[in-house]
Amino acid sequence: MSFADIPEDGGKEFKPNQFVKIEAGIPLRLRILDKKALHTEKHFLPSQRVSVLCLGDDVCPICINNQKLIRANPDVGPRQIKGLIFRQNRYLVNVLNRTLVKRSPSGNVVLSKGGQFPSHDPNTGELLVDIQEEPLDRVEIMERGPTLFSQLNAIMSQVTDEAGNPRPLTAYDIVIMATGHGRKMTTNVIPYPNNDDEITVPEEDKYVLETIGIRLSPDEITKLLGGVSLRDIFEQRRDAEEADILVEEEAIVGDAVKESIETLFPN
Repeated sequence: MSFADIPEDGGKEFKPNQFVKIEAGIPLRLRILDKKALHTEKHFLPSQRVSVLCLGDDVCPICINNQKLIRANPDVGPRQIKGLIFRQNRYLVNVLNRTLVKRSPSGNVVLSKGGQFPSHDPNTGELLVDIQEEPLDRVEIMERGPTLFSQLNAIMSQVTDEAGNPRPLTAYDIVIMATGHGRKMTTNVIPYPNNDDEITVPEEDKYVLETIGIRLSPDEITKLLGGVSLRDIFEQRRDAEEADILVEEEAIVGDAVKESIETLFPN
């Protein structure tokens, strides 16, 4: 009999984070699962195409460097200061993605575009014509900036019950529509208060949002700023496979943060 029963994998089960991907021409039907969104602050590093969680004014090497640059350029606007890396407000929430999809025979998820499904899976070439569409029904993380979440705030105050009380966003579906690309992308959130069927998602299926995002130590952020890749930093403290997954996830989120920055500071 052993002192500690330790599974062969060391008791560690890594679950890749699944983020909502908003694309032009692909309406997304979602049900919000959390009563309140989580607010975080991030820095987007253009050279690495990744975003990292801000550690705070007095600790974060990026914020400390920003303060030095601002003091050294008192007569220059922030947009014109070379090397300034802005801090961005980000919001996260668990959602159930209920968008209608088709699943190829090999299990790939295929979305419609412009209201129509392709006849074949774009990735595998498998025929989709005779496959019925079905809700994706997958728990995902929706992370965006203030623009989209301000719309959710407005919807929550506008959609009321018979007594005039605001209905929670968890009570009905929303649809997100996007047009344009990059800095020209705009998103529109449409409430569907009549789509209010009761859904049950186990708590263990939701993501612990406080753990989402890349939290580096001050020393690691300094290395990142110095040109060390995020993958190399991860590989110093994680296994290589998990590092690859996290880098891929941050590239997706980083693109969204980059779009937010371009919207706030157009050329």
